[in-house]
Amino acid sequence: NSAGNSGSSAWKYLIAPADGDSVLAIGAVNVNGQIAGFSSYGPSADGRVKPDIASVGWNTVTTNTSGNAVQGSGTSFSNPNIAGLLTCLWHAFPEFNNMEIIYAVKKNSSRFSNPDDRTGYGIPNMKAAYDYLFKERQIRQATNVLGENYIKVYPIPFRNQFSVLYKSAGAGKLSMELIDASGRIIHTQSRAVGANEINFIDFAQ
Repeated sequence: NSAGNSGSSAWKYLIAPADGDSVLAIGAVNVNGQIAGFSSYGPSADGRVKPDIASVGWNTVTTNTSGNAVQGSGTSFSNPNIAGLLTCLWHAFPEFNNMEIIYAVKKNSSRFSNPDDRTGYGIPNMKAAYDYLFKERQIRQATNVLGENYIKVYPIPFRNQFSVLYKSAGAGKLSMELIDASGRIIHTQSRAVGANEINFIDFAQ
């Protein structure tokens, strides 16, 4: 939902429905990430971070009814921009619900660790959100494959390549060696792991 264009008025705050608990309120910035003066301020009346994120809504390039390129400003431009990007992201990860998609976008925005009352969690990095969801998908699938086990190798049988899926019991350094029938070490991989972290290692000929 558009955060609103009251930032330069006496009442500078966003209003309903942008202040809703599960509504993603979008502020406006220009292509350089500068906040638009008209973009409504947060927080919500009960102190929640608002707007949630921001996108280009100041001198936004769009088309008019004649099909010509023009510029327009307002959170009504930044909102549909984000809506389209979120729709593409959700289409790529349909197994995640709406709030999980929203969280992924907030988590991968420029001010996630330090939100403010102008851009909220900041300007989202959709590529980073995609990568985050891709990893979460792998973890969910891995959890189903592992069950109560700490390590599994698949496929069995294999020809030229296989994968090792494992969950580390504690934090530290994990090393794996691939040894042939004569006892020769033909491949080694090492990496730092966290406690209860699910990892993948691929071995290929």
